[in-house]
This record gives sequence, structure tokens and C-alpha cells, in this order.
Amino acid sequence: MLFLKELHVCGVLLAVVLMGCFCFGVNGLGVYGEEKGVRFPHPSLSSSSVTERRVSYWMSTHNISGTNNAVANIGALGGRQVATSVFLYCGSSVNDTGFFFSSSGTAECQAAINGFHAFNISAEVEVHISLIGLRYLMANPDVRVATVQALKQDALKYNLQGVAWDLEPEGSDHQDCINFAQYLGEQAAALNPIGVRVTTYSNVYAPVIADVGVLATGANLVTGGETYNGNNLDQWMQNYKQLVSSVEDINLVSPGMLASSERGSWNCETGSMQERVNQFYADKLVEFSIFVLTDPQNPSSGNCVSLWFQYAREFLNTPF
Repeated sequence: MLFLKELHVCGVLLAVVLMGCFCFGVNGLGVYGEEKGVRFPHPSLSSSSVTERRVSYWMSTHNISGTNNAVANIGALGGRQVATSVFLYCGSSVNDTGFFFSSSGTAECQAAINGFHAFNISAEVEVHISLIGLRYLMANPDVRVATVQALKQDALKYNLQGVAWDLEPEGSDHQDCINFAQYLGEQAAALNPIGVRVTTYSNVYAPVIADVGVLATGANLVTGGETYNGNNLDQWMQNYKQLVSSVEDINLVSPGMLASSERGSWNCETGSMQERVNQFYADKLVEFSIFVLTDPQNPSSGNCVSLWFQYAREFLNTPF
């Protein structure tokens, strides 16, 4: 969904990155439960997870370069006061024969991970898989176990707080969704004890990720992309209500906000932002997600993520 660009780290960000390495440690392991885990477990896995609100951002590493540096901007606005987690598109993937290729250790991804860690913001890495790859894994349990262990080792090595999936293949069916949910559950069983949550993106365009209720039986969180696909506020509200009604526990879903005018200027109007956040308060929502999808090479697509910061701050500081 997003395109990776070369990351240029300025002096200010370099200091932040160095601080992140000092505070979190790239390979530092802590103790979580009875098993060694990531130094700082994801807050959603703590006992206070249902009483503390969260705001997450989906973005590529090109969103932390240049003058619109997300790490610097979020840090300047209070860090954890406006963001609790960031889903990073670094390029990690599982191939068609179930082999996991990690991009967590690239310079671009490390700069992002350590930069956000310096502000006590969780870093979750997106992983892509094709339909061929998913079907291969489901037909080969031993390979599936090995892939889950590879994801676990990647999280431990790079101190990640989450693994997130974004796949929208053509030709899938509802059985693929059931199988994918099983695979998500297997990951959660292995990753949750070390402080790492499992998330998947969802929308109606690909049956493998269309049934939120099924996906929520395996994943810790389902992010509803169908909400940000709305072409106006009314459509967004309809999609949102369908999302939250898909699960018995609202903590399992996170509606998506598009920080761009790509699907209409209404997305970037502060009135519509406030109306959506008010709905979250009414429903006692725990987490919502902001998608920063604009390409810096195409500024006409618009980018209004900065307008969301005030509502993120308000949401995070408003008690249930």
C-alpha cells in the first residue's frame, strides 16, 4: 500500500535515534511473565489495557524523512501524548513458500523504531504475504510453526511491540479468512507472552480480510480499513457502526482514519474529526488508527495528519 523511500536523518533526529538506542536497546531483552520478551511490552497486553485509550498510526518510512518528519513532529507535540503506537511499512514479508524475510534491521526501519521508542511509542512492523504464501502455510503446519518462530525472533532482536498484516489479494474466499484467523491466533499464542501483539488490516475488497468477526477470533486487533474508505462522513459512520457491531468486545477493533484528502476534503475537516471522536467517546472505544498514506512525491494528495494531533491528544487524555 505504501512505497518505501530513502530515509534522510537530520541532526535532530539522529540525537533522537541515539537516545532510542540508549533507552530501549536494539537487541535488549527484558522479562515479561515467565519468558524473556521485548523490553517494553505492548500496552494493549497489560492489565490496564481496557482503561487506557490508544492512538496508532500506519505509515511508511518515507513519512519520517525530510521536513515532514513524523518522529520529530510527534516528539515536538508530546510524543506519547499524541501517539501510543506506530505501524511501520518497512518491507518485511513472507514469501510463497513460507519463508520470512525481515526488513526490521534496515537503516530506515531502525531509525524509525528507535526514534519512536525514544518517546515511549510502541513500534509494530507490517508484514506482507500473498494468497499463494498463505495457502502454502496453511497446508504445511511445520512451515507455519517455523515462520511464527521467525516472527518471534525478529520481534526479540529488534525490540518490536507488534506484528501487523496487510494483504489484499485477488481470488481469495471466506475459507481463506477462516484459515488466516487461525494463523493469526497461532502467532498471538507465541507472541503475546513476550509482549508482542498481533494486528491485521481489514476491508471488504478481499474476502480473506473481509470478515472482522472471524479475524478477531485470532488477532489481538483488527484495524478497519473500510471506515477510511468512506467517501463522506455519513458513509464513514455507516462503515464504523458495521465494524464495531462485528465483535462482542469493542477492544478488538480499531477504526481507520485517512489523514488525506484523497477520498474527499471532508477527511481533513476538523468538524468531521471532532464528530468521529465524539462517537468514539459515546461507544467507549479504546483505540483508533490514523493512516498516513500520502506520497511526498505527490503533494496534491494532501496530508492532514497534523490536524489529527489535537484530537489524538484529547482522546488519550479523556477518561472513560
